[in-house]
Amino acid sequence: MAFVEWLRVRRASSIFAIVVASIVGVALLSTLWALYHHGGGTLDLTDDRHGGRLVHSLGELDFTIPFSILVGLAGYLAVIFATIVGPSLNKENLTGYAFTKPIARERLALTYFAVDAAGILGFFVFSIALMALALVILGVASKLVLDGSELRIGVTALGAAFMWYGLLQLITSGLRFAAGMFIGISWGAAWILLAFLQVTFFGPFFHWVIVALNYLNPLAYYSSFSVVNKGLVMAVSQGSSISSPTAVALSWSIAVAACAIAAFNWKRVEV
Repeated sequence: MAFVEWLRVRRASSIFAIVVASIVGVALLSTLWALYHHGGGTLDLTDDRHGGRLVHSLGELDFTIPFSILVGLAGYLAVIFATIVGPSLNKENLTGYAFTKPIARERLALTYFAVDAAGILGFFVFSIALMALALVILGVASKLVLDGSELRIGVTALGAAFMWYGLLQLITSGLRFAAGMFIGISWGAAWILLAFLQVTFFGPFFHWVIVALNYLNPLAYYSSFSVVNKGLVMAVSQGSSISSPTAVALSWSIAVAACAIAAFNWKRVEV
């Protein structure tokens, strides 16, 4: 059964990887086109519009790129991919094939979780490698620098990804109908809850409820990031007031608890 789930994850990751690679490719080609035609150019090219001035390559310019930017963007992609593979247990409810195997349902669920987790981690690494390759093509890979926040950002992003994955499993594992719609619903609900954090005119009780609900909102743990150019610092900003260490602990704890409950619910599904 692990092979069946691996095929499913491979298919989902292949399709999403093609989409992401296409976006990166278009951005890369657009950048190269702009450099060639609008004064940036590449090494050893001459811009006749400027009296034969040698056009610099990006690699010759004085700037740096925090590696944490790559980690942060890859984290967003990992969150998206986690929601794509989230309802994996629900997919087996539609066929009943998994329930005919002489394997304990809990063990089967753990196998699915492990394969999905490997897929999410793999896509996270793939995303970093893809962006790094784009920088190599642009000739600016040597500009990458470490700023010390890479690990924290990666752990925070993956915590939000696995938390969202666990919550989707929890919601959909016991349903006997296709539950893919809950992926879109969860994204809509997450953004709405995040936006309502800024709403205060409904009174303190409403605001308290929204704050409480956002503890179950993955976007409240990994909603945005910012880069300080001079200090080469990339910071993850939580949508709520949750501190970074607490956010990491809560997101990972919720992910584990949600998966455990989902496995129990799945066990109760009748063939």
